[in-house]
Amino acid sequence: MSDLTFDMPEQSDPADVAFVHNSLRDYNNQFSPHGHRPLNIFLRDTDGAIVAGLLGDTYYGLSLIHISEPTRPY
Repeated sequence: MSDLTFDMPEQSDPADVAFVHNSLRDYNNQFSPHGHRPLNIFLRDTDGAIVAGLLGDTYYGLSLIHISEPTRPY
């Protein structure tokens, strides 16, 4: 364990982020009676293009959300 180092890159590899996210979800699901569910909502224009969105998760009966600002030119 003494050969461990911290790594805090300005831009993280998406595979590294997915690994940590999935590992945390798997661990937490062992203890949550409610499990994990994605919570994603998209605002689309008449052509179907996303202009804003809400991304989140539900855990332990709680919602964790990340809200985007509308894309321009709106």
